[in-house]
Parts: sequence; C-alpha cells; structure tokens
Amino acid sequence: MKKRTIFSVFILIFIVLGLFAACGDSAGTDTGSNDSGSNPTTPETKYTVKFEANGGLPVPDTQSISNDGKVTMPSAMTKTGYNFIGWYKEAGCTNQWDFSADTVSGNITLYAKWDFIISTPIPTPIPSTTLAEKLAWLRTNAERDSTYLLEITTAYEELAPQNLFYPGRNNITIRLKGIGVGRVIGCTSSSSSTPLFTIGDGVTLILEENLILCKDVNYSINSPAVLVKSGGTLIMNQSVKITKLYGSYGCVYVNGGTFTMNGGEISGNTFDNGGVYLSGGTFTMNGGEISGNTSYSGGGGVYMGGGTFTMNGGEISGNTSYNSNSGGGVYVRGGTFIKSGGIITGYTSDTVNGNVVKSQEGSVLNDKGHAVYVSSSRYRNTTAGEADQIDTTTGKGLSANGNSPYEQ
Repeated sequence: MKKRTIFSVFILIFIVLGLFAACGDSAGTDTGSNDSGSNPTTPETKYTVKFEANGGLPVPDTQSISNDGKVTMPSAMTKTGYNFIGWYKEAGCTNQWDFSADTVSGNITLYAKWDFIISTPIPTPIPSTTLAEKLAWLRTNAERDSTYLLEITTAYEELAPQNLFYPGRNNITIRLKGIGVGRVIGCTSSSSSTPLFTIGDGVTLILEENLILCKDVNYSINSPAVLVKSGGTLIMNQSVKITKLYGSYGCVYVNGGTFTMNGGEISGNTFDNGGVYLSGGTFTMNGGEISGNTSYSGGGGVYMGGGTFTMNGGEISGNTSYNSNSGGGVYVRGGTFIKSGGIITGYTSDTVNGNVVKSQEGSVLNDKGHAVYVSSSRYRNTTAGEADQIDTTTGKGLSANGNSPYEQ
C-alpha cells in the first residue's frame, strides 16, 4: 500500500511539471494574435523628377521624390558661351522652380535656362530709334567682322520684309534684343510671300530675348518668319517665340544655312511643312520647344527634305500632321536625323500632349509615325524620352510597326 502511494505521488509530480512546461512554451511563443486587427503598411508614393539640361553638363541624375516632397537642387552645370539662370517648370522657361518651397505631386521634368554670352566683340551701337531705321542704317554702314546690337523698345513694331545680306562684307552678326517683356515684330503686309527675315551668306542673326515674331496683333504672313540661306546662320535663344503664322514651308525655313535653337518656342502655327522646314543645311536643337503646330504636308513639328537635324535637348510635342501625311513630330523625307537627347512625344503613349497623325476627317492614323516617320518600315508612334536615341541612318530607335521593341 505504501509503495502504491509513493508511485501515485510520482505520477502526480510528473503531471504538474508537464503542465508548467506547456504554459511556459505558450507564453514564450509569438502567435501574432495581438496584431490580428492591424492594417497593412501603405507603400510610400514616389514620383520621378527628370532634368532637361538644354546642353549643360554634367546632366543631373533623375530623382525619385516622395509625394509633397522637395527636389534636391542638382550640382552646378556649365555650358560654353552661356550663363546658367535656373531650373524652370516648362520648356519655355517661364516659371522658375523654387527648391526651397515647391513640392512634387506627380512626375515632372525641370528645364535649365541659359543666358547667351557674347563677350567679344563689343557690339556697335546703332544711332536710330525704330528697328526699321536700325536695319536701314546697317544696309549702308555695316562693316565686315562686326557685331551689332539692335534693341527693340516698342511693344509692337510693323516691319517690311528684310534681306539681311551685305555684298562684299562678311562675318556680320546682328543681335535682336527686346527691352521689356514680349516685344512683337510683325510684317506690314498680310499678303506678303516674302519672309520677314532672309539671312544671306556671311550673316548671323541672333534672336536673343524678349521677342515675339509675327504674332497676329494686326497682321500675319503666309510665308516663313525666317529663311536661312546657304552661308547664313540663325540662333534662337530663351524667351523668344514664333507663333500664330500660316502659309507654305515652315516658320523657320532652312535652305542650306544653319539654325541653332537653344531655347524659346515655335508654337501655334499652321504651315504646309511644320514648325521647322529643313531642305538643306543643318538644324541643331539644344533646347526650347516646338509645339502645337499644324502641318498639311507632313512633319507637324519638323519636316526634313534634306540636310542634317541633330537633337540634343528640348521638346517636340503636341504637333499634328493632317491629310494622312506622315510624321506628327518629325518627318524625315530626306537627310539625316540623329537624336541624343530631348523629348519627342507620341500619341500612342501620350494622347494628351503627343504628336499625332490624322486623316483629313480627323481620324487618328497609327501607321504614319506619330513621333517620327522615315518610311513605312521605319517609324515610331510612342514617345522618345531623354534617354531614347534615334539614328535614321541605322534605324536605331525605330521599328517596322512603330512600336517597341525598337532597333538598338
């Protein structure tokens, strides 16, 4: 009986010890029951901030910024012959970005604004008041290897077509600069078929700042605003605008000469051959925008019949080519187009700001190259961004159906 009692005590001890061990294991194990009612963590919203350097180096890296966050100011850039002004919210460089106050609420691109520097030679002053008088003085008195600054102080001035060519006198530079905001130069004849400015051999015309060419305050013209002949040079800088024109060719017609676009905008025009018509010579786009133009013979933004178009920066967007003609943004009928920077929008990926090709009735045509068109087997319908390169000599950046994958 005594042995049986001892055995029962041992059994009871083992049972108690087992219960204590089980309770200890349960208390030390995290079952997550306390978190069963909690909500999952919401992913942080991030937006992409890109930088259009407009020819400046080094090009800033793209930033990823939280919603309502502030952009980090990029490191200093340099550009030969220019002073850096700041970063702006649009390609036309109108509204400056405030890194200390502005916040991000979506994907954006900031644009660098540069001020053209001409340190030498010192421009010769012109002893006249109106632009017409100053240009008349140049026809008689301009000397070779000279630079002349023509300041425009009136809000609007009508001007007869000007032939900037001085036989026997070469290397003449003419700087047009508006004093005040948006000085308008219009043509005196609404029926004129002659460009407002024709730039001849040995002459450089610089549209420097605060200028609007041929805005239809009183008149418009049915020819290009500027014709650049062989040996002539046109340079277009920030805060210059060519707008509200109509007619043949393009707003700027490059016929064997050289056109460099560093800024400003060519917008809201209606021509047979887009905002810029290149039939020979060179067109280099470092900045600015070609937007909202309408063409009825192809190339809503740029029409190429020949020559070389090099795009390093800027933006070509929102242009339209009608009548089933090709190239909403750029039509390369002849010559060579090379893109290493900048943006060319395409309707397929951007139905709001994309370049587009439409029929006469207004139907969207997807086999004509909304962004770029070279031929029926080489075109592009989607947006070509900053990093997307295009070379029409090799087909790089283009495809047989206008969509990705593109040739590399």
